[in-house]
Amino acid sequence: MGKRIVALSDSHGAREQLERAIELAYAAGRVDELLFLGDGVREWEQAVCYLPAQYPQASCRYVLGNNDFGCTGQDEILFEVNGVRIYACHGHWVGVKTSLTRLMFKAMQHQAKIAFYGHTHVSAVEESGGVTTVCPGSVRDTYRRTSCAYAEVIVSDDSTFSVRLVPWE
Repeated sequence: MGKRIVALSDSHGAREQLERAIELAYAAGRVDELLFLGDGVREWEQAVCYLPAQYPQASCRYVLGNNDFGCTGQDEILFEVNGVRIYACHGHWVGVKTSLTRLMFKAMQHQAKIAFYGHTHVSAVEESGGVTTVCPGSVRDTYRRTSCAYAEVIVSDDSTFSVRLVPWE
């Protein structure tokens, strides 16, 4: 059975939208990894505090964004799901608003096949040089016609994976 990763980003104080996106993700099925990509770590910590009792299987991870002043955590993380190495960062340190090149190099440096990032507020999936970059966009920007609630990656037992950007319902 595959593992499902749900990634969210950039809530910027919009705890209600963040919680709504998390609820949408859980309503769609089992979540094995819940990942927040920064700029809203305070509301992330508040939103997920109820998850362990309600959804014990989910592993919750996060990285700090450029607006997470006074929060503790890491700027980047590396983890593995079903044999697929995954790199995650907010993206401001690697300049994702101008190019994904540095992000891809960081992922390659860590032998990661997937690189999650936030910061741009624009949902996007790209593949280049054996690295799939995934940005879920901003959970706060529900007014954009193209905005997504979250990004979903399903990693199969054979280490293949599929990526989907999930729009607000």
